[in-house]
Amino acid sequence: KYLEERNIGFDVGVTKVPLVCQACIFDLRVGDYKVRPDINMAYEACINAQDNNPQMGNYGAGTGASVGKILGADYAMKSGLGFYAVQVDDVKVGAIVAVNAFGDIYDYDNGKMIAGLLNENKDGFRSSEEELIKITQNNNLSFTSNNNIVTNTTIGAVITNAKFTKSQMGKIASMAHNGFARAIKPVHTTVDG
Repeated sequence: KYLEERNIGFDVGVTKVPLVCQACIFDLRVGDYKVRPDINMAYEACINAQDNNPQMGNYGAGTGASVGKILGADYAMKSGLGFYAVQVDDVKVGAIVAVNAFGDIYDYDNGKMIAGLLNENKDGFRSSEEELIKITQNNNLSFTSNNNIVTNTTIGAVITNAKFTKSQMGKIASMAHNGFARAIKPVHTTVDG
């Protein structure tokens, strides 16, 4: 509705089709699973986007995101939405990611864990990788059913004003996964979407 009112969309001659790219993370275990975004919320989000005041953390797709879920929701930690952008001459490149990962989050500059699996006292962290090794050594691969935390999706977009072919964008998307690998451990597991 917002795009249509502004005549924004894919031009098909007789009209402009207001296509909206979309994706989602599985976050129904956070908050009330019956609450869903509706047309009014989406329209309001478009209006708010005009303010050019993006928010990181528990906003938008990051609202229900969490990390460090190997031992279930009791020891997982809230996560959220993050973004970063750079400009070199006229070329602008940005990335936005809703971090809803099975693993822990690390600062890629110093390798320090900054979010993830909480320790037993919930006043610090423990390594999901080490817990995964313990589970594997005990031949107990049931972590996928622990508190029903079986689905995780870290999802993002790379946005640029540069022109690339479809295959070049595929390579850029592949490179973006290197960022996941530098910041999330373990990453690309069988329970990560």
